[in-house]
Amino acid sequence: MRTCSCVAVVTTLCARHASAFIQPVALRHTSLQPAAVHSRRTAPATALSMGIKAVRDYDSSFTLSEECTALLTAYLQHPDMAKEVCKQFDLTSAEYVDGEIFQPVPYSPNTPHGMPLAFERYLNHDDYVIANVPPVVMFKAKIFKPSRLCAVFRVAGRSAAAVAALREAREHAQNNAVPRGAADQSEGSAGAGQSDSGEVWEGLGDVIRASFEEGDGDYDDDDELDALVL
Repeated sequence: MRTCSCVAVVTTLCARHASAFIQPVALRHTSLQPAAVHSRRTAPATALSMGIKAVRDYDSSFTLSEECTALLTAYLQHPDMAKEVCKQFDLTSAEYVDGEIFQPVPYSPNTPHGMPLAFERYLNHDDYVIANVPPVVMFKAKIFKPSRLCAVFRVAGRSAAAVAALREAREHAQNNAVPRGAADQSEGSAGAGQSDSGEVWEGLGDVIRASFEEGDGDYDDDDELDALVL
């Protein structure tokens, strides 16, 4: 792997994708399950998310190979990647948290932020940020599915303005998240003779249900949650 190649990756990504980044390390077998990709050490998880329309191709059975994991880690740990994260988040330093990579998941009462539950602890922590892995980096790492991965960075030196903006985005996203308690209610309603016409989604939000019914093939990320992710 050539350093100049990684620099080009970061440059290309910034030009066309203002939201994505992460880090590397030599890993053993790593799998990308509904929640996370674990590195050589089994690390606790936590992180941010995306809109449901962007994860229709979510694959809970997908496994990231050892080769792909090693390549991805190497790109994410590169100094140029850390620099770009600092630039986008207005930070003085950023360091990839080894093994903290996850596949965004569809919204549900149990995953109200579109991310694995284990990653939610990073959501309200000012010492961490969640970044999308640049599409070009995924390609270079020979990762062709899933279509999107996110990673966690430990950061420092966030400006006061950046802290205020992120907290506002977090609060907005949390206020609009689907309550976890809605799960039992919707399940009870489904058993009361609801049809398959979409009524089963009542209580989970008209916008979420509409995203399933559109079927226009134009899947955009959720603005509120994407405001939390680089």
